[in-house]
Amino acid sequence: MKQLSELGATLKEFFGPTVKPGLLARMAAVFTTRLWTRVWIVQELSCARNVVLLAGNESLSWEALSRFLAPKPDPGVHHFPWDRGVLASGFAGILYRVAEMDKQRVFRNRADDKSTLLDILVRFCDRESSDPRDRVYGLLGLLPQHPTHRRLEVDYSIPSARLFVEVTAEVIHQSQNLDILCQSPWERRGVPQCTRLGRRTEALPSWAVDFAARELSWNVGDS
Repeated sequence: MKQLSELGATLKEFFGPTVKPGLLARMAAVFTTRLWTRVWIVQELSCARNVVLLAGNESLSWEALSRFLAPKPDPGVHHFPWDRGVLASGFAGILYRVAEMDKQRVFRNRADDKSTLLDILVRFCDRESSDPRDRVYGLLGLLPQHPTHRRLEVDYSIPSARLFVEVTAEVIHQSQNLDILCQSPWERRGVPQCTRLGRRTEALPSWAVDFAARELSWNVGDS
């Protein structure tokens, strides 16, 4: 509750004294819902031309929220969310998922967007889905067109293990290095890759990345 009060005060300072206190409280509450943890909302919000957040009878445009978040340059995939310019403040636990989506909207609107498959997967590696395959399929729509990159096909007839092998191989093909294996963002600081159930994806080869893994040390928004 203290964080929400601080967030409300900061929003009021940024948006001005004319903003209704009720709107600030409701918006602060909106940012803490599980909605922001789901993988499919990433594509929906990133690809939408105009986004307006609603709380009761009040609204807030994404443009105003974006000015508040003030996204910074992305230094690379082998960094933690707060190292990638995502709110290194006391509000990280509330807003960092929102900030990542705001950065994605900025990238997507650039004609020179060079985001790779690995960039996209790492940027949203902590998002949740009922089907582990959606941790990949739910983000493919964010990829810019690139002549040298093969397009992964959405195929729910194949098991998660086969998909993750194909994705690992495609990332290696695109990057022309083995960084995803020796510096895997899905396996940090000696913490083994594991799903929410504490097990690797069934039948997945030991060399392949388990894209269903969700390292707990990244989940600063969960408590």
